[in-house]
Amino acid sequence: MKTVFKSICKLPMGVVMLGIVSMFSNAASVIVSTFSPTLVIDILHEDVSVLGNVRGITEGFAYIVKLFTGFISDYVGKRKPIVLCGYFFSILVKPIFATAHSIVAYATAQALDRTTNGLRDAPRDAMIADIAPKEYRGLAFGLRQALSAVGSTVGAFAIYLLLTYLSSSGTGKIELVRSAYWFTIVPLSVCVLVLMFFVKDPTSNTKLKDRKGFPIKKADLKEFDIHYWFFIFIAFIFMCSRSSEVFLVNRAKELGLSVQYHTLVLLTTYFASGISAYLMGIVADKISRKICLLIGFLCLLVSYIMFAVYDDLTSNFISLFIYGWHFGTVQIVLFAMLTDFTPKHLKGTSFGVLSFVTAIGMIVASSLQGHVWDKFGAEVSYIVLSAILIVSIVLLLFLRVPSKDKLK
Repeated sequence: MKTVFKSICKLPMGVVMLGIVSMFSNAASVIVSTFSPTLVIDILHEDVSVLGNVRGITEGFAYIVKLFTGFISDYVGKRKPIVLCGYFFSILVKPIFATAHSIVAYATAQALDRTTNGLRDAPRDAMIADIAPKEYRGLAFGLRQALSAVGSTVGAFAIYLLLTYLSSSGTGKIELVRSAYWFTIVPLSVCVLVLMFFVKDPTSNTKLKDRKGFPIKKADLKEFDIHYWFFIFIAFIFMCSRSSEVFLVNRAKELGLSVQYHTLVLLTTYFASGISAYLMGIVADKISRKICLLIGFLCLLVSYIMFAVYDDLTSNFISLFIYGWHFGTVQIVLFAMLTDFTPKHLKGTSFGVLSFVTAIGMIVASSLQGHVWDKFGAEVSYIVLSAILIVSIVLLLFLRVPSKDKLK
């Protein structure tokens, strides 16, 4: 425990506060992901492919928004106002989920929710890159991801207790789901308060408008070298293979998990991701980040194989833990490696580019898995994703990363 606190003390307070914001934010986000399959499939009576299309397109749109918010935060030299707007408007969107009675209403709520997510994430992560010393970037992103996982775990457990209580009192499935969505307003309000009073914009941001105008220009993108673009390509192929959280919940649902226990699915994955994010964040600062990323890719492959081969809940939860370990590892190592390839004055732009290719990849992955799931079943859908994942693993082996003394 002392080692943990010593490590955290190496980081500026702004990084810790942004991690706390992510913690409360994920406590709300886990609810949206957990109950989407029940709301769309059981309450609104739509197919899995519809769920996949809506989630894929809206998640992808969120990452496209991140592209522009990353650019804009570099342009104006201010990130906090954009992040604050994202969290504030997210509060206004949640009641739409709670009152949705058609797939159009759900899709609208999902699109608006992902837009607010896109507003805040790229500038927030760029703030962390701005604030954290370069030798502790892995630790900084690891702490942020670990706290996000803590928030998801606590949020999932809190909702589990709430739904268990409501279920025992005779509350029906529809009322259970809608009550959960209303609950999300509480942690998001905390996010806004922490940002307003405890987080300051870093003073070292470079204003691109003082350099060469609005940053969406070829001249700016040319500052990224060939190794950066190969890294982005690998990230794109990888995202084409990543299963959305809603499919994890739906798989457990098909195996017989009752609705009041659906939060345990993401509680398991985020608990594992919290442990891996913190540990791998420290390791990634000491050894090759490429090796750490490879470990994350391989963990995802193992989890997919288990999802495809085993059809009992015990094996499913073991697979979920391994999936969570991959998530925590890949998330923080991708971000840390991205900053290694990126010029200091283009951090926000760099996160925006990664978000854009992630958007396209997630649209492909969710739509593909949803359609394959409907036609051939869950097992085949995970085999297809595994094949794409293997391509990204092979490509990663050929990636050249900058040495420690050449970090940007």
